[in-house]
Amino acid sequence: MLRRCKIFVARRRVWKIMHEAKLTFTPNARRCEPRRGTVIVTTSNRRWSSDMTTVWTREDGWVAVTPVIDNGCRSLFAIGVTKSQDAPSILRPIEEALQAEFGDPQTVPDAFELRSDHGSVYTGADCEKLCDTWNIEHTFAPVGRPTGNAVAERVIQTMKLEVLWLQDWETLADVESALEVWRRFYNAERPHESLNWQTPAERRAALLRDRTRAEHATAQDVESTSNNQVPSPLTKAA
Repeated sequence: MLRRCKIFVARRRVWKIMHEAKLTFTPNARRCEPRRGTVIVTTSNRRWSSDMTTVWTREDGWVAVTPVIDNGCRSLFAIGVTKSQDAPSILRPIEEALQAEFGDPQTVPDAFELRSDHGSVYTGADCEKLCDTWNIEHTFAPVGRPTGNAVAERVIQTMKLEVLWLQDWETLADVESALEVWRRFYNAERPHESLNWQTPAERRAALLRDRTRAEHATAQDVESTSNNQVPSPLTKAA
């Protein structure tokens, strides 16, 4: 956000100031084991992820919060807020996002994935049925490795820091309303360092535009190849 306001602040300078003020943690020992794969993809509508967190409200008690995010462009399609933590309630935002984005299971791209952890909601029959209906490949984060669902985990952390932890909440409706306002801001106005300081909406538009161009070019190549094929002797004889 500061960069968009023409205020340039280097990360090292911020860290130095925080370090001098003793506001930084002592770094842990370096990771010895190698990294295993990545959950981030380079295109939109290739892999979505979801996870659940909870927040306390005075009138409604604990409510579940479930974001649905694209691991390529970081677009946040939906944030479900529900008092019930049963499978249909937690999976509803995913199904609604699929319906809004694709409309019909037949239009879901090939090899489309849903990434989740091993929670009972995601390993149960309801989630399996959802994935079968929408022709989705369901992949799980490795057990004991939160980085296996890092995109969803990171957006939940950001959501807590920027919304959920900033005040005490009265009702589920208050949480839902605030998160919807934040979701729109997150997609359209909040730039991401990992996206080269683009917003999710900007990155998504660019990726989908590039995909459309690539598909159009491929279709033209196939048509050109078909038109330039030399007829076989049998075709001539006929």
